[in-house]
Amino acid sequence: MFFYITEEVNEKKFDFLQENYILNKEIKKNMNYDSFMKFLKKEVRNIKVESLILDLNCFQIDDFMVLKDAFDSFYLLYPESQIILIPEDDGKSDSLYELQADYFNKLFILAEPDTPEIEIYNIIDKIKSGKEVNDVTEDLVEADPVEDNIKTDVQELLEAEVEPPVVPQIAAEEIIRKPIKVNQGNPLKSPIKQKKENEKLPEHEEERNPEIKTLQDYITEQQPKSKWKCQNFMIGIMGVERKAGSTTAAIQITNYLQSNGAKASYVEANTHNHLDLIARDNEFLNIKDHYLKKTVSYFPEYKYDSNAGNNFIIFDLGCINEYVDKIDQFVNNMDKVFLVSGRQSYELLALDTAINIIADNTKINILFNLATEKEINKMIKKYQNEAKLITNIKYCPDLILPSGFTGNKDIDGFFKEIE
Repeated sequence: MFFYITEEVNEKKFDFLQENYILNKEIKKNMNYDSFMKFLKKEVRNIKVESLILDLNCFQIDDFMVLKDAFDSFYLLYPESQIILIPEDDGKSDSLYELQADYFNKLFILAEPDTPEIEIYNIIDKIKSGKEVNDVTEDLVEADPVEDNIKTDVQELLEAEVEPPVVPQIAAEEIIRKPIKVNQGNPLKSPIKQKKENEKLPEHEEERNPEIKTLQDYITEQQPKSKWKCQNFMIGIMGVERKAGSTTAAIQITNYLQSNGAKASYVEANTHNHLDLIARDNEFLNIKDHYLKKTVSYFPEYKYDSNAGNNFIIFDLGCINEYVDKIDQFVNNMDKVFLVSGRQSYELLALDTAINIIADNTKINILFNLATEKEINKMIKKYQNEAKLITNIKYCPDLILPSGFTGNKDIDGFFKEIE
């Protein structure tokens, strides 16, 4: 996964990577050493980062050598990862090359940040080839005993007496049978074989038709294809009663899908107005009519962008009891529906009521908050005819991390069918 830290003006510069790799983005400005270290410890340490793309325009630092300790901390977390730097627009790069010297093949500086496509793929190829070379080197090191045997065998061959090769004698009558033709004492040359009509040339002499490609064609062919084919797949999240956790489940599912390479958006489709508070507490970036955090767009007031190229749009519909008269209309417009419930007896009564309200139960799936495996098995037996997927949401201290569904094989299998 690539993690891209940049300022707002350069936010879309590396969107071309998003078609083939998992790309998380974070918008920052006027960062210093302390704020950058705090960000690494709080945000980056909880996710797997293969390459960190760092736009130095979002820093307010005179000498970038002060970031060396921060880079050391990053490599301590991810020793196999790389850092790719985008230089400042004003061209201050002396200290960058000093940093690069300390991190051979671990830190890269873009020479042409305005047109990064070809350069970034060259860096990716270099990273991949470097790993392959390391793997081969390890194999060779392990093969030292065999190498010693080979050296011994070679030495024995060199010390052995070498007999001259036996050249077969050509019979005289064989030479007489094939006399050389001459013309006035000069031997005639063998006639050159001419290609007859419709005669097929040997394989190594066949005429070849060149296949002309553009560089962009080659780059496109080398890029892995995204596994997600669905477009604007709509999922409605409903709580069986107030405070059941529909907002938590909706945000967690959105970030789970984004972390698995899909493009997903969250829509607050209820009147609770929790999104403004969540955006403030988690430092979301306010962009016109929506918020942005780690490449996920969060839309308030039932709005969403149907032309954003989303694979999934997650609707936080709030509590089902707040729109009983419109429930069939909502369900009919969704591709899938999740009911969020607790596992206590009074919460299960609310779940039963919610299931009975929904006419089309073919779309229903159930999420239980903090349920144990034993409790989930019990729920599966009880609701197996009412819901396709029945699973739990684990406790996650950070709302915008997908930890509530990490390692959940039921959720993985559910969305694998949708791919």
